[in-house]
Amino acid sequence: MKRSFLKSSMLLTPLVFASPIMAQESSESIFDQAPWENEQVLELFSKAWDEGRNYPTKAEFESIGLTFDLEFVRSHSRQRATYKDASKDVVSDINHNRSLWCNLPAGYGKGLGGYPSTQFDQDVFSMWNYTSIFGSWNYGFLQAPGSWVDAAHKNGTRIYGGIKFFEGWNDDGSEGAFLKFISTKNEDGTYKYARAFVNAAAFFGCDGYNYNSEGSTWRDTDWVNFHAEVNRIAKELNIEGFGIGQYTQQPNVSDSNIGYIYGNAEKGKIFDCMLNYSGNKLAYRYVSNSLAAIEKAGLSTDDVYQGQLLVGLSSDYWKEMNTEATKAMNICIWGEHDQSRFFQFRVGSSPTNVQENYQLLLEKAFSGANRNPLSRPEISNAWGSFQVADADHANEQLNNSPGFASMFAERTAIGGNLPFETHFNLGNGENYFYNGKVTNGSWYNMSMQDIVPTYRWLVTAKGDMKTFANDIDVRFTHEDAYVGGSCIRLSGATTAGNDIVLYRTALKASAGNVKVNLALKGAKGASNLSVILKKEGSDNWIEVPAGELAGTTWEAKTLNVSGIAKGEVIEYIGLRVNSSAEGYKMLVGKLNISDDLTVSPAALKANSLLVEVKEETTKSLSVKLNWEPAYEGYNTSIDKFGMVYNDEINVDHFEILYKEGNDGRVKEVGRTAQWATYIGNLPVAQTTNAFIGVRAVSVDLKSYSDVQWVAIPHSSGELPEPTVEDPYGRSWMSSNGNGTLENCIKHIWVEKVTTEGATQNLNYTATSNPLEGVSTDQYYFAADHKLILNQGQKIKMTFKGNDSGTGESLQYDFIYPYLDYDGNYSFLDADEVLGQFGKMNAGTNEIVNPGLTLEFTVPEDAHIGESRLRIVGSDAWTPHPGPTGGTVKGYSIDFPVEIQGTNADRGPAETYKDLQDKGEADEPAGLGGGSGSAIENIGDDATLSTVKVIGGVAYFTNVDKAWFYDMNGRCVEFVNNVASVDLSGLASGVYVVKMQNGQVARSAKIVK
Repeated sequence: MKRSFLKSSMLLTPLVFASPIMAQESSESIFDQAPWENEQVLELFSKAWDEGRNYPTKAEFESIGLTFDLEFVRSHSRQRATYKDASKDVVSDINHNRSLWCNLPAGYGKGLGGYPSTQFDQDVFSMWNYTSIFGSWNYGFLQAPGSWVDAAHKNGTRIYGGIKFFEGWNDDGSEGAFLKFISTKNEDGTYKYARAFVNAAAFFGCDGYNYNSEGSTWRDTDWVNFHAEVNRIAKELNIEGFGIGQYTQQPNVSDSNIGYIYGNAEKGKIFDCMLNYSGNKLAYRYVSNSLAAIEKAGLSTDDVYQGQLLVGLSSDYWKEMNTEATKAMNICIWGEHDQSRFFQFRVGSSPTNVQENYQLLLEKAFSGANRNPLSRPEISNAWGSFQVADADHANEQLNNSPGFASMFAERTAIGGNLPFETHFNLGNGENYFYNGKVTNGSWYNMSMQDIVPTYRWLVTAKGDMKTFANDIDVRFTHEDAYVGGSCIRLSGATTAGNDIVLYRTALKASAGNVKVNLALKGAKGASNLSVILKKEGSDNWIEVPAGELAGTTWEAKTLNVSGIAKGEVIEYIGLRVNSSAEGYKMLVGKLNISDDLTVSPAALKANSLLVEVKEETTKSLSVKLNWEPAYEGYNTSIDKFGMVYNDEINVDHFEILYKEGNDGRVKEVGRTAQWATYIGNLPVAQTTNAFIGVRAVSVDLKSYSDVQWVAIPHSSGELPEPTVEDPYGRSWMSSNGNGTLENCIKHIWVEKVTTEGATQNLNYTATSNPLEGVSTDQYYFAADHKLILNQGQKIKMTFKGNDSGTGESLQYDFIYPYLDYDGNYSFLDADEVLGQFGKMNAGTNEIVNPGLTLEFTVPEDAHIGESRLRIVGSDAWTPHPGPTGGTVKGYSIDFPVEIQGTNADRGPAETYKDLQDKGEADEPAGLGGGSGSAIENIGDDATLSTVKVIGGVAYFTNVDKAWFYDMNGRCVEFVNNVASVDLSGLASGVYVVKMQNGQVARSAKIVK
């Protein structure tokens, strides 16, 4: 990740005059993580402490190249308190104090994803309601995406700020170097970096550190004593939730190892201890002895976890870990060394379907196979398999799962004063919606994930919270949204009525006049839905009917609530479907419960909004933003650790606004709780000015700060045309796949595809991979090989992968050919899958020798016109992703198709996109209320930064600050307020220069 944005620049032709850098649209290329190398950040914090400060200055961060990216690694969301009451938990026969640690990556996998981007198909983990600690281990120390910390903290979950991997079998010397680093002592014998560890975690807003200590360091005296000192300092400073996670190869706690892996009576607990699994299974036999050793040492057992490899959900000692003797032991699931198993084994027929199925898989793992904690299979050692061949078998995944709800109590972090609001956002979307209308394209940002439902899903009989019901199905969907990218869909048929208990809460009405604001989309005239609320101490629901829907588009409703007085507490929030016929479907895109509370939020500091242009084409603009609220005058934590929590300045979140031209409409294009965000592919006309604005939204969710706007000058250089998205979506080899990409390009490709019986047959042959040296995504469009078909034709097709004679070839893949028959740019109809070849967890020699043969008949009603044939090969040891998405060890090839005929054709099938609301989105509320809100109040005379190299000197125009990066991503030079820089101290080569002028920055490539 940390180098790829520079690698992309190497593709540009070297020029003396600077050429603009165009970043690829992925979080690996958008963000520069190089400043974290060699513990540079911890060195800054140590230097600051030596000089009497708790945190570095902005200039000190800038000196090591930490500029626009700094706030993306920070979270200003305080961890919410959780509410536990064993008498109210759905499952009664469990240890209600037992904790679950999900040691999973906060993104796509090791070193990939997690940060905001335009990549819709990313991990949006959402089962925080059963998770006490989250590991976020795919990045190094202090690099966990702050957006993930936001999501965890909203739900009361502790989250670590990255991980250090020390594996004895793969030692690159970093383990010894790190031990030497932390063992450094001051003259008085204290550890030099102990305070820096505490100050840094507090500054970034995470809850501590995480180690995979499978080397030998964990037994070193300095290792133990250093971390004991870090813990002591954190306790002395009253930092709630701070911890240090450690996984070693020890499967149990004993008298001899407890002081190394957990703690001792003198120092107390040192580590949150993840005990090793045994043979990939829960080491249940050691539990009693481990608990006894801990009690003997006089320590609490609250922070020791028996470890479990996540793949073992389907074959492990779960029954044995749930006896009266073993229930006292917490559990940590490790997930695993590359990707989260949950995310890795998602399947689906389209990107939206993949994401929907991913949430279903999470729900089955946590809430049980029926996705409802009231009805769970018994705890067994066979939960069902993660591994299925394709989307057609998604319902078979974990189909006997008792769910973690059978072992851990649900948790809620919804308390304090009203209001409460959710749009049921998971943190991503194929489009960004505002009030039901599309305002921008694909996005991913976990900071925008709403507080998750408490039970997921507690569907009950009407008025009876303890009786299971399943007439109404509830699930997340990305097919539509009211604000953001997702919503929930209710479907099914019921005559008696079903309740969906969404949230357990402790919400106080601190003011009068309680109201419900609701956004619904369903059939015209539907009147069967109500919001239901239950007050603390009451046995009865307050029902608030939503009334009839006037049409079939999104409809916002404001409903008065009677029966909740000022000072009373709402304990449960839900929905009720009183009755519904077959075919019922209702989308819920907003649920807001508020009262008359009003609070003004902090405004943004003047000129604090900074915009970095990451990509610009003739028609689009992608930007990174960061800003700083004016927190002076508020009671904040700034003097302690440089941290200001949003709730200290009355801020719930920030809205990102965009305006194209002086006369354009203002659009909301994003939200975040961070003080930074990334917005990609904004539409731009080069004849108009582009304006980006940010404003704070109050904790009352109806008051706003003024908007701070920035004008973005257009590039004066020649800009590329925007990438045209393939209407059929992408099928590519994921760079996170097993095996080296180079080997796959060399050995995995299609040698032959031919047809017989067509009006114009295919005769494609290749003697090598046409993508070698050209592309790294293993997708080839054979544009010059067109297949012409006629309605009703019987076709024989042959397919052959190359026989590499190695362990890498399509012989070890699934092969799925697809053909679009209805012209809707997808392959979702049953007859559009022409065949399925390959065996799970095995090779299929016929794929490469002699090749496959299949026959199919073009439907008599196939759509006349242009179409597409797509053949996708993907690793047989992982689920087939379908016609779109990332494959593992795969290869995809497309052929253009034309279908001819005279029969009436089936026509393009209606898709969910056809049902989305059309037209211009509303302008955001409250724009005219403040002096800084109107676009007319800012200038549009921003000037463009440029750099050119003449005679070994870099000359700047309109540049306040500049950073020089080498091709390894290291910041090698930083200058401030200079017109030129002598480059004689730099080695010859290519450099990327980031230039800031006022509130706008751009990057360019230079050659010395």
